[in-house]
Amino acid sequence: GGAEATSTINSQAGKSIADSRIGIQMGTGLGYILPCEYLRAYGECYFSAKGEKYPNDAAGGEFKSDISYFSIYPNLRYYTPYIPVYAGAGLYFAGTACRKTAEGDTQAENSQHNDEKKRYKAIDIGPKAAIGTEIGVGSVRLTLEASYEYGFVNISKIDGIKIKNQTLSLCAGISFMLTEKRFKHY
Repeated sequence: GGAEATSTINSQAGKSIADSRIGIQMGTGLGYILPCEYLRAYGECYFSAKGEKYPNDAAGGEFKSDISYFSIYPNLRYYTPYIPVYAGAGLYFAGTACRKTAEGDTQAENSQHNDEKKRYKAIDIGPKAAIGTEIGVGSVRLTLEASYEYGFVNISKIDGIKIKNQTLSLCAGISFMLTEKRFKHY
């Protein structure tokens, strides 16, 4: 689990609006050591709280929304020899758990902009890259990881607006070996 900074690029009215929100990420994963001892295949499942936040010049005030996702992330990790550092990459597949426009949206109540199911698509897909370390002795280790996601999907359902997710995450957790196999780099 950990913290993440979510930014969406919103091309409303022909200009890009960069915003930033702080959220959380929690999840679990399972890895398999491949025949090459430096490579591991991983499958991860996690919950990620994202959204938009930017000034709403037309209506005054600030627009906020929360979009929470459940994601599946198959990836491949390379562990460096002799030091416990890894780099990984893969594709994430995300489905929304919750879409909510925050209180204080000053747009008209009957506007399509206020109906979250009409505003945001339920699916997002994109690449995710990570770098991390596993520190400890024996089969239980502290894991620290930084990762970046970039959504391929325009999650907006509103004509003329493109919104894409971008997320930088810093996470910490516990990892442990299910087998007693040891390698020289670990």
